[in-house]
Amino acid sequence: MVTQRGFSLALVVLGACGGAAAPPAPRAAEATPPPAQAEAPTPDWSTCFRSELVPELPPPPVASLAERAASDRGRLKEILDHDMRADRTRIRNLQRRLSLSPGDVALRFELGEFYYQKELPNLAEVELLTLLEVDEHMGMAHKLLSDIYRQAGEQGRAAWHARRAHRDVPEDSTVMFLWGWTVRDGGDIATATAIAEAGLAINPDDARVLVLLAMLRADEGQYEETVEFAQRGLAIDPDHLRGHAVLGQALSALGREEEGEREMQIHRRLLLLNSAKLLHRYPLLSESERAAALAHYHQLVGRMDLAREELARSFGLEPDNPAAHVIAARIAVSEGDEVGAKATLEAVLARLPDEPRATRALANLLAISKDPALRDPERAIQLAGSLLARGGAGDFEVLFTLGVSEAELGYDLAARRDLKAALEIEPTNPFALAALAELASAPAE
Repeated sequence: MVTQRGFSLALVVLGACGGAAAPPAPRAAEATPPPAQAEAPTPDWSTCFRSELVPELPPPPVASLAERAASDRGRLKEILDHDMRADRTRIRNLQRRLSLSPGDVALRFELGEFYYQKELPNLAEVELLTLLEVDEHMGMAHKLLSDIYRQAGEQGRAAWHARRAHRDVPEDSTVMFLWGWTVRDGGDIATATAIAEAGLAINPDDARVLVLLAMLRADEGQYEETVEFAQRGLAIDPDHLRGHAVLGQALSALGREEEGEREMQIHRRLLLLNSAKLLHRYPLLSESERAAALAHYHQLVGRMDLAREELARSFGLEPDNPAAHVIAARIAVSEGDEVGAKATLEAVLARLPDEPRATRALANLLAISKDPALRDPERAIQLAGSLLARGGAGDFEVLFTLGVSEAELGYDLAARRDLKAALEIEPTNPFALAALAELASAPAE
């Protein structure tokens, strides 16, 4: 028999599961309209991810940037004259076409992007801001400007352009990376995290966003998550400089000192390669080539212990790597073993007769050897001349070797020509200046 209390409890249970009969509708006089449901606000690009710590700042007037851009113009001439002769005609043609059609957005973006890529930020800023006066909704121009201002530490302007880039290219995760990095630099970890997480939702495989999230987790002391995000980012981009740094620091903070130091060592290697513009060159260097390049760097700055360490690593990865053998020969020369250096270079050329690095190094050794028995200016000219025919006209060492060898053989006019050409590439090189000065008093042929 069910008691009154049990019967009431059963009705409650049935009602919660939807099994009880609906209560009678109220009389007309008692009926009240259902409350209106408030519509969810639509996200607005002008208000999302606002940061109180990074007040946004619009760009400066283009007319005020002329003086700031002047310093980049000299560097541009140097790049086009020496580093990028093949691009000189294209860039000057772009500039000419823009002078005839200043409102051409595509032309102006192409030129601005070139300046951006060649690390001429002030020239890029002028072109991109001029472009935005014509088309304020070109998201890619806002994106590049955001990065330019981010790198310059102008967080307010970087954030201003990042917001407009996100408005115009909302599915670009790189914009979120730039924006999040900027806001983090301004000290707003919470907003930066929200931006980075939105970027990860756009593209879960964006290594830069993953590393940014690793950094943000590290800022909050969440080192286990730091390791997770950093490892995910490095699995996609093994050369991410900051990725190795934040991973190494997090591992050390977790007491995994040996693993942490290994990551920091990779970070230091990549930093040197990046400084030497070798990290992202095309075609990409193999790991053994990178080790040889680092050995060369350490040899140049006098750290022979580190140079030998990197050489050993290069030979371990690729025993016949010609780059490593050439650096070993250069180290031998610096330590006075010219005979051993010559033997090393001859062995490389016996195996690879057209190897340019060994050819250049041997030609130079034969031209300037301290041992008169090793000097062979005629062969030096032959070797350096073969490189000249293979595109070595912009190579200082090739031209210097030719000039010195020609001077030793009495070909003074040719020597002056080649030494002057070498000094166009390295105007302050003391060895070329001394060689040319020595020729100055010699009578012309």
